[in-house]
Amino acid sequence: MTVHARPGAPLTAAEIEALALAADGYTSEQTARRLGISRKAVLDRTSASRRKLGARSTTHAVVLAYRTGQLNLDTATHQPRSAA
Repeated sequence: MTVHARPGAPLTAAEIEALALAADGYTSEQTARRLGISRKAVLDRTSASRRKLGARSTTHAVVLAYRTGQLNLDTATHQPRSAA
């Protein structure tokens, strides 16, 4: 069963992280490598973000996340996660 997020639902930290990297110009492949996750996981995060924000694209999701205060573009660049 697929669960669809309702528009207007708050973004998760993981979704914001993926959008922040998209805002910095990272591709989904680069984001996956940077975060140490699969490309599919990145696509799932950005897709969920688009649904929640009612966005037509990842770029549109970045803009809407910024406009709704869920993404701060001044601090969008993320440092690499430390190896565990």
